[in-house]
Order: sequence, then structure tokens, then C-alpha cells
Amino acid sequence: MKYRVFGRPNPSDRSAPVKYYPFPQWDTELNLRQVSQRIASHCTLTPADITAVLEAFLNDLPDELMNGHSIRLGDFGILKMSFRANGQPSPEKVSARDIHTLRVLFLPGKELKRRLAKTEFRRGR
Repeated sequence: MKYRVFGRPNPSDRSAPVKYYPFPQWDTELNLRQVSQRIASHCTLTPADITAVLEAFLNDLPDELMNGHSIRLGDFGILKMSFRANGQPSPEKVSARDIHTLRVLFLPGKELKRRLAKTEFRRGR
């Protein structure tokens, strides 16, 4: 994976010297058709079959997450919904109005972690 180098000042001490950090560099974004074609090259399904399954999954996924389900996708990982909320001084004052910023969390499975651990990094432009 490629990375770029960026300098960042210390937000709590602006007089401190700038430190430089690597940041991921993403080259291109694959669309659903491209992903379907790549998957089809490794199995007996057609790209149209794979696209149909992925579209159906994407159609049902939000409802399942909103119903409080976590979705385990085998060794790929788990998808689940979370949110951020404002704190209150007592339990009685907590309400749904305190909830904001919905997020979908992805927790990679063991196999995905194992495969990604082999990532090699190289400096990009």
C-alpha cells in the first residue's frame, strides 16, 4: 500500500516543531461492476449474479442494522451500528435526543486480519 508524508503541528503546543506522519494513499475506487467482475473470475457465478446478491445485501443491510442486529460475514468480519451521544448529569435526563452521529462499525475477522497483516508499505508521490 502506498503512503504519503504530511507534516502536522502539535495542536496543544503550536510552538513545538512540526512532526511528519505517513498517511494512506488510495489510488482508485472500484465500483460494484468491477468488484462483481473480479469475484466472478474466481468462481462459477456470473458478474450479474454477484451484482444481484450484493445489491440485495445492500438493500437489506440498513434495516437489519437499524433493528439492532450485528451482521457476521464469516471470516470477513462483523458490521454493526453505533452512535455518538451527549452525556447528561443523571440517568433520568438521558433521552434519544442525546444521540447524534450514527456510524457503521466494521470489525475485521481473524482471516481478514491475518491476510492484511501481510501488507507491504511503499512511499507514494
